[in-house]
Amino acid sequence: MSFLPLDASKLAIDQSVTDALIEVVNQQIMLHTFEDESLLDRMVEHLADERDRAQMQLIDTFGEIGDLATPILVKALNKHPNSRVRSAVARSLAKIADPEAVEDLVLALIGDQDTEVRAAAAAALSRMEEAAVPGLVSVLASPTCDEVQKGQAAWALSQVGEAGLIALMPSLQHPGVDVRCAVLRSIAKTAQGQPNLVVLSCLETALKDEFSPVRAEAIRALADLNQQQSIGAIALSLRDQDPDVRQAAVIALGRLRNVEALPSLRIALQDSVVGIRSLAKLSIQQIQGTL
Repeated sequence: MSFLPLDASKLAIDQSVTDALIEVVNQQIMLHTFEDESLLDRMVEHLADERDRAQMQLIDTFGEIGDLATPILVKALNKHPNSRVRSAVARSLAKIADPEAVEDLVLALIGDQDTEVRAAAAAALSRMEEAAVPGLVSVLASPTCDEVQKGQAAWALSQVGEAGLIALMPSLQHPGVDVRCAVLRSIAKTAQGQPNLVVLSCLETALKDEFSPVRAEAIRALADLNQQQSIGAIALSLRDQDPDVRQAAVIALGRLRNVEALPSLRIALQDSVVGIRSLAKLSIQQIQGTL
């Protein structure tokens, strides 16, 4: 995806025309007489209005119009030379939440040269629930995406809601270790409140992952979700060969503050790693309420 240079992307906008356009379109929407799709192109151009309030009104209006506006907004997201317009277009697509825009929003996230546009695209994808999951996972797995883009994709995944959570589950089998770790973090954030049995089963299965970073991330996810019934499974990780996994388990057991973990933590006081022994002592104190 390529765009014109930023210094060639500024458009002169007549603010009075913006106000009149907003009024006309909103009147038509209110009266259920909106039929002139040519107005959509004009609305897109007036997203360049320098007044944030006017731009927000246009974005809200696109949200009212709904899926009818998606094709024109997607075209602008891909080709409009003004980054302020492209950013506002992405925010408009977030209001509409049309799954048809997912592919183009992913392309904007990884290909647009403007940081605000990429952030707006990520925010829009977070509203698309399960439809956005495959594209966001592809960003996490991409060898060409940088850490900022992957971080934005991971954040968007953590916002996709219960429907998106179910769609995330298969990605725990993704061949990429970094992807599985990011998915676990997203699951922990998304499932806050009342994680279902399927989610908990997937997290406990990840405790046995071949790679230690995934095992450690699964432990942290269970602690984040305050899963008291997973005390035993986490305690078993104190026997893990990888010290990072054992450390994650010691910290998690302290956070869960369950007396059932005390016998395992007392054994961890004999760990070969000094830092883990110190953390085990702190976790015991946490559980016993001395901190």
